[in-house]
Amino acid sequence: MAKKNDSGLVQDALIPDEMSPLSLLDFNSSCAKIKQAAVDFRRAVNHKMQLETKDAYLDKFHQIDPYTEAVYDTDALA
Repeated sequence: MAKKNDSGLVQDALIPDEMSPLSLLDFNSSCAKIKQAAVDFRRAVNHKMQLETKDAYLDKFHQIDPYTEAVYDTDALA
């Protein structure tokens, strides 16, 4: 929703006026499942990563194979 303040600038609200906090409760269980899936994934790949970050891996080994790179990239996303 666009609102006009005293200085004449237009601001966009992040949540429309029609969206109440109670209507956001429907998202809670889905968000919790996504967060838990990310935690589970990070635990699963943790032992596959030789170093903490992909940059540290590249600094040490100077190259990275596609599978190892995918592990680091998906861990960063999770």
